[in-house]
Amino acid sequence: MINHFKASVSKIDEDIERDLKIQCLDQKNFYYGAIANIVNGYTEPNAIIFASKLIGAYYNKFSKWYRNNLLLERAIIAAKHTIKRLNDDGTLDLMETNFHDPTFNGFCMHDVGPAFTLLIRDTQHTVLENEMEACLEEFTRRSGDAIVNGGFHTPNHRWVISAALSYCYNILHDEKYLKHIKKFLDNEGIDCDADGEFSERSAGIYNIVCDKSLIMMSEELGMPELLDHVSRNLRMIMTYFEPDNTINTLNSTRQDFGKDPRFTAYYEPFLKMAILTEDPEFAWMADYMRSQGGDCNMIWFLLHPEYEEKQLSIGTKKPCFNYEKLYTVSGILRQRINDATLTLIKGRPLFAKFQFKNKPVFFRFAGSFFGSQGQFSPQTLEKTDNGYRLTYHRRWGYMGPFDEKQSSPFWNDMDIKKRPSLGMQNYDIIFNFKLTDGELKIDIDACTENGSCDNIPCKFEIMFNAGCVFENDSSAIIAREGDYVFQKDNPCSITYGDHTRFTVEGGFCEHYYAKSMRGSIGADGKAFTVCFTGFTPKKKSIKIKYFNN
Repeated sequence: MINHFKASVSKIDEDIERDLKIQCLDQKNFYYGAIANIVNGYTEPNAIIFASKLIGAYYNKFSKWYRNNLLLERAIIAAKHTIKRLNDDGTLDLMETNFHDPTFNGFCMHDVGPAFTLLIRDTQHTVLENEMEACLEEFTRRSGDAIVNGGFHTPNHRWVISAALSYCYNILHDEKYLKHIKKFLDNEGIDCDADGEFSERSAGIYNIVCDKSLIMMSEELGMPELLDHVSRNLRMIMTYFEPDNTINTLNSTRQDFGKDPRFTAYYEPFLKMAILTEDPEFAWMADYMRSQGGDCNMIWFLLHPEYEEKQLSIGTKKPCFNYEKLYTVSGILRQRINDATLTLIKGRPLFAKFQFKNKPVFFRFAGSFFGSQGQFSPQTLEKTDNGYRLTYHRRWGYMGPFDEKQSSPFWNDMDIKKRPSLGMQNYDIIFNFKLTDGELKIDIDACTENGSCDNIPCKFEIMFNAGCVFENDSSAIIAREGDYVFQKDNPCSITYGDHTRFTVEGGFCEHYYAKSMRGSIGADGKAFTVCFTGFTPKKKSIKIKYFNN
């Protein structure tokens, strides 16, 4: 491994120099000591995180700011800004969404805890250091008590506040902090399944939060067994990285769904786990992420100087990025062949994604079957002898009159489940996907089984990034965001400015009822959509080939 600590020093120094220039120094300003958020027009009360960063540089003998009193002076006013914004119950307000929020204190403690520990170890008890210590002690004590007396919202919050309390316990030695952590560990356990997935399936945000929190808890509480969960998650997440080094988030249940965060968000977990476990693949990932702009809090190395030398002795091994993995519990397939990936997802209307290099392609299907009953959202995802299959079944129809007198004539007071079902119809959709080097084959089977409903208008939408040239035998357009074309049976091509090209074979167009099909998800205003349409029963094969000319 490279020396990640030494490689980070100059960047941290530059960041501090920039932030010192924009820290609010107007004592009459409410945000005195903070770094103002110009975009929002208000600033969250977490300036103490900035203070922690300054403390790290102050005690780093390799930093140009080493023992420069300016850093402590600025850190003190930053910490005091946060302290003045503590509520009477010790909590902070995360103004964008959560008020009297103990979890926000917890997130701050993830930075304050290491910085406070470093100060306690290295202080020379100067006037400024003593004042800084008093500020950190007040924040740690009030935050620890707020967490113990308060609550949380989401699964990851349990590990956020437990990691925070592990610092509070080791610094203040109050048993109530440890007892609170044990309630989670003993009564609930870690929500990481055998594949390495956490409850929220948030590959872009909260899996990372869980990884970081469990690493902190492992070290502060002397529980190396917690690292097993982090290892499983990192193994899994390596199959979520796209060819352009973004993270696939289509299976997330949180706000990162559909976003494309950079894979360097995992730099800190990979770096720490490489050193703690000496895993050569984790070491390779950490080195590579560092080369791609990865950044994290390096106070960890100041607290563990032995890790700086240890990292240099750890060998690296590039992971294999050709894989095929079906995560049955999470309901997602991830397959990669060189620079192409296929994602299939159970239970989502945006049920498939194909990506070649940095060009994603998304897929949706719907039929106008009793309103929203016709939007394809796979109920099953399974491996077959020739690829992967997704299926969806709905049975819907009409209701008859009650056989018994009702107690109320008002519709909402009646139990409609007791009405007889009449004229019921079946709607069965099957997709088969097969990815090979250079081609994605898609087989569609819409209501061809006996007993399925006939004559349902259906649409299959293939959504590309705009800005490409769409061309078929008779015409060509430069596709803009929101453009929507119906492709008939002749092949078409989609070509981008970097010469990435797709061809689509097997099109069909029997109607134009698609963009506003009743009950379906409307057209994507940001994408360029190539749409195929037909009526049930329908069975078709489509081939998407990809090239880089």
